[in-house]
Amino acid sequence: MNQTTDPAWEASSQLPTSVLEILQRPDGREIAVIATVDPDGMPRTAAFGSVRAISPRRIRFACNRSNHTFANLSRDGRVMIALYAPSDVAVGIRGRARIIKENLDSFPTNALVQVEVEGVKNELLPSLSVVTAMTYGVTEEIALVLAKAMAELLETP
Repeated sequence: MNQTTDPAWEASSQLPTSVLEILQRPDGREIAVIATVDPDGMPRTAAFGSVRAISPRRIRFACNRSNHTFANLSRDGRVMIALYAPSDVAVGIRGRARIIKENLDSFPTNALVQVEVEGVKNELLPSLSVVTAMTYGVTEEIALVLAKAMAELLETP
């Protein structure tokens, strides 16, 4: 069902099927924008390509321990994730994040972050559609490393 006509999309406590499918694609290259809260209370955003849904209520992503997002999430777990994908997905996902693994085996400088979804809001205006999404491309060598990291995101308890 199109999210613009589905009243459940106005505010849901879990990921709708269309978002879940996008965030569970094994070869997904969508970039999500993640917002955290700096120590001064100001918002900070960063783009992430490792965001994966493991259930309708749980999202995981890899985060370099040296960046501001990691520091902010370690101190204050409030997070907002924006995702836009063709043709009718434009959502804001609010939740609480926690670090569940300090060092990924596949990327030792990255931690594994898990977000418990608290709310999902449709950001798409009626009569509009998302034509393109932010995606990334990589070399074959990096694609193999990323595949290992994505598998680790999904299999860690």
